[in-house]
Amino acid sequence: MSDHGKLRIVALVGTIFCASIALFGFFVWPTQYEYTREAPNVWRVNRFSGIRESSTADGWKTDRQIQIENEAKKELADKQAAEDEKTRRAADAAHSKELLAGRDLAAKKFGPGSSYSAEVRIAFTSSKALVRIVVAPYNGSLRDAVDRGSPIGNLQLLSDSQFVLHELPLDAGDFTRVVNDKGGFSSLTTQKEIIMTEADYQQIKDFAITWRF
Repeated sequence: MSDHGKLRIVALVGTIFCASIALFGFFVWPTQYEYTREAPNVWRVNRFSGIRESSTADGWKTDRQIQIENEAKKELADKQAAEDEKTRRAADAAHSKELLAGRDLAAKKFGPGSSYSAEVRIAFTSSKALVRIVVAPYNGSLRDAVDRGSPIGNLQLLSDSQFVLHELPLDAGDFTRVVNDKGGFSSLTTQKEIIMTEADYQQIKDFAITWRF
């Protein structure tokens, strides 16, 4: 082989070698990933494929993987919420029949200019008191408190002498919106169970609600 041919081979090998080093430095060294940190998020991009992955508690995942997992979690949560709502409605229906045989406590006005009303009906069955609360109208600060998911207040069941026999927290999530004949929300209602003796139940003569909105 001539010297010229040898030089060409050497030059070609050198070019390939240099190119290999350059490609290694760009794609592999020090890692095959390019990392980006913007607190509190961390993600990386594969230098070969361009695929982006985010750091999660379960390791590195692509945006699509995260989306699929979030959708699956939401579907499961929605299914559980539907089951809980079905169970609650069944219990409310059963309680409603029992509450028909109960008694009403005197309705109370509250809020600016006594613009809201609260009605409480109670009944006793199987070692527990059933309590139904209706608050109306569903507007203004009451609606805002429910929309925020805020605690609404505390219900106190009172004796003749205004002694507190039992106290119940009232959270926004406890209430169901009641729809009027025009398709709007007219009031809120919830039903509760309280374990107590019939003697204690018979002492309930009044109620008070400490409102938080």
